[in-house]
Amino acid sequence: MLRQRDDGGEIAPDAMSRALRQREALVQLVPKVGGVMRNAWTALGPPMTYGGRVKTIHVDPTDPHLLLAGAATGGIWHSEDAGASWSPVHDFLGSLAISSFAHDAGNPSIIYAGTSEYYYTGTQGIGILKSIDDGRSWQRLPATDPLASNNWTYVMRVAAHPTAPGVVLAGTWTGALRSADSGATWTKVFSRAAFDGRFTIVLDVRFDFVDPNQVLLGLEDSAVAYSDDAGFTWTKVQIAPAVNKRGTGRVELAFARTVSGLAYASVDRNGGEVWKSSDAGHTWTLASTPGHLYGDNSVNAIWVDPVNAQHVIVGGTDLWRSVDGAQTFLRISEWQQWPTSAHADQHAIVAEPGYDGASNTHLYVASDGGVYRANNILTTTTTSGWSNLNNGLNAVQFWGGAVSSADGGLFVGGTQDAGTLTLQQTGNRWFRWFGGDGGSTAIDPTNPTLWYGEFINAAVFRSLDGGVHADYICAGITEAYSATAAFAPCGLGTSGEANFIAPTALDPNQPGRLLVGAKSLWVSDEARAPTPTWRAIKAPSTGTTASGGGNWISAIAVRPGDSNVVWVGHNNGELYVSSDASSVGPTWLAVAGLPARFVSRVVFDPANANRVYVAFGGFVAGNLYFTDNGGTSWTGVGATLPAAPILALTISRHNSQFLYAGTEVGLFATENGGQSWSTSNDGPANVPVEELSWLEDNTVVAATHGRGAFLALTDGSGPVHAVEYYYAAWNFYFVTAGSTEIAALDGGAFGGVWQRTGQQFNVYPLAAAPASSSTVWRFFSTIFDPRSSHFYTANGAEYDALVKGIGWRLEGPVFSTPMPANDGTCPPGTIPIYRTYNNGQGGAPNHRFTTDINVRSQMLAAGWSPEGQGIGVGFCSPQ
Repeated sequence: MLRQRDDGGEIAPDAMSRALRQREALVQLVPKVGGVMRNAWTALGPPMTYGGRVKTIHVDPTDPHLLLAGAATGGIWHSEDAGASWSPVHDFLGSLAISSFAHDAGNPSIIYAGTSEYYYTGTQGIGILKSIDDGRSWQRLPATDPLASNNWTYVMRVAAHPTAPGVVLAGTWTGALRSADSGATWTKVFSRAAFDGRFTIVLDVRFDFVDPNQVLLGLEDSAVAYSDDAGFTWTKVQIAPAVNKRGTGRVELAFARTVSGLAYASVDRNGGEVWKSSDAGHTWTLASTPGHLYGDNSVNAIWVDPVNAQHVIVGGTDLWRSVDGAQTFLRISEWQQWPTSAHADQHAIVAEPGYDGASNTHLYVASDGGVYRANNILTTTTTSGWSNLNNGLNAVQFWGGAVSSADGGLFVGGTQDAGTLTLQQTGNRWFRWFGGDGGSTAIDPTNPTLWYGEFINAAVFRSLDGGVHADYICAGITEAYSATAAFAPCGLGTSGEANFIAPTALDPNQPGRLLVGAKSLWVSDEARAPTPTWRAIKAPSTGTTASGGGNWISAIAVRPGDSNVVWVGHNNGELYVSSDASSVGPTWLAVAGLPARFVSRVVFDPANANRVYVAFGGFVAGNLYFTDNGGTSWTGVGATLPAAPILALTISRHNSQFLYAGTEVGLFATENGGQSWSTSNDGPANVPVEELSWLEDNTVVAATHGRGAFLALTDGSGPVHAVEYYYAAWNFYFVTAGSTEIAALDGGAFGGVWQRTGQQFNVYPLAAAPASSSTVWRFFSTIFDPRSSHFYTANGAEYDALVKGIGWRLEGPVFSTPMPANDGTCPPGTIPIYRTYNNGQGGAPNHRFTTDINVRSQMLAAGWSPEGQGIGVGFCSPQ
């Protein structure tokens, strides 16, 4: 969550909602930008097996083939074949952080979905979504907008009364709220200050199916609250002694369906305890300590067999089964064996509605590895009885990614809890080559079978043979992952003083040189050696963060063409630059004038190595700046982006005015260096974008934290703007799509006599123009001295005449456009570009091109003549 905080270490309760509203406004502002065509993004996967972090499952009570899966940051997924295949419901729901589902007692087609992920990512939600068509479409309940009330920033659980239509309870980070009108209005029914004065968090809500007047809330710090009147009033009960510490003692609950008032609680205490109540939560007794949670407050699940109250399943890291009322437990899954066994870290356990303990014993499990099914939960073991149901379900959370065009295209990315994965595009083959959490990755540009990856806290590893074998190479980085007797990937005595996902950078000038950011900056000058050696080349910062965490290194960049120039950013916004980073003892200069918050990226302009961009975290405006003078002064270019953290940044290889920013609320692009931004290229979803990499000059790959990886053809494949300028003294118009020419004219070339008119239209760049378009050629003449003139044509006869004639010089092809028919009509998806001619007024020819019919009329009224097809259509503009 550090990268989400502002300069004061805070995150406003309505931060995500405000950022999403700003995003929606940008969608409506510009039809497309950055050369990415609408719907141009292709999901690369992974398409099966890995699933991603799924928090909740819903099975239709009238049709067990209809399933919904809610992902932590990957949205809602729908299956019509009992989980055999999945499809996303909507890439651009208001929130893709889904915490829970519940269906209304009066109509099972009415489903409620809570949004947010309180633990782990700290992703804010937007309240509660509601569907009236079995989850196929969703709308936010207006009364649950965090902009109106901070009660709704984090919704952990939604529960519907099992027999009373329209009655819904919501557990949130400020307490519990109740609605009796299907979510139209809400009343806060449980609100209690904890030991530290803040609200008590409600993590779970459960109705007793036998007597729905009895309801339980699962809280933190080993506590519950019970209600005997269907949720109107509450009494708090301490299951086990309080330790008065946030983030401990999470309680998840389950009522038996065959015995009124019988409830079980899974409590994150002593590694995982199970408690039991026979009076609907008024009193509790410890049943057993299976140790299923390992002290991880972000995972916890419990289920009671609907036909046998003695049969209980608990989930934490693995799943455990009891057949004697929770007195003893047997482990029935083993995460090391996945995908043949269920994946680690359980979040929800749901039985098929027709479960009877005999002919139907199906049980669904949501975990960090997606959705699994126990085909017979009564006989399932650690190695048998599990089905992986992730075909088409891609909620994988990438933390980083790297690409190579070798071998038909490679993508290597580190994920949350699914290991480090590789896609070989030839054959569309995904495979895992390293386990656990995966962070930043790199591919050696001179050897596409040499890959680098990272476990958490700077524990870097490497494969020399394309993922067949891999080993840790971090021995010597003393600040890397904190060693234990059982696990010391970087050697004994390491301190773990590094970010959870620490930055790494492969030197673009010396591919064997790898830099790793921890408390210090570490480098291996020959990371390709059998046993790399490491040395610290930048001392730790003495600064602190506003939230009290370690001020570790958060971003690294090496200047292309000069390994001595290295920039380093820190968690608190500190920024340093070295001009002798290859020396034994580099010097580092602090750079001032920027925000005091998490530095997420430092990026060099590929066309101008003196220009350096720095991106920041924080749900605040102004998260992107650049300098052309080593940090002496800075220019902000992110003011019109949503007030959300920037997580990734890349620059077009063709046009430095084209920037792409991956943020907490999706991808944004600009084609004017950041003066304006748009996200309406539909790319790739309303999901955090962690990494942007160029597979080829016109192909960008986005690694997302919740929707896997995507690919798009960009800045050579889609339209760009042709911008119009006007020279008042000559009454001349000029148009250009060349970025260098545009930058020169905007910068005052030719004495600043050419000024933008505000008119522009879309054309295709030559690099990747569709076959259906035609090349537009530009000619230049000075025979009308003192004036000069340009002429544009895609007409073969005009081209030949000018080439063979006297006085016109061919400047070359400048862009491409579709062409009109003889009657002036343009192909579908394009609009006319009208051409008018000044009839030589002022002593020299001039043409004006416009897509505005009113501008055309003005020119004709001023004595200009139409030229072209039909009423005077010269070209067609792609939309």
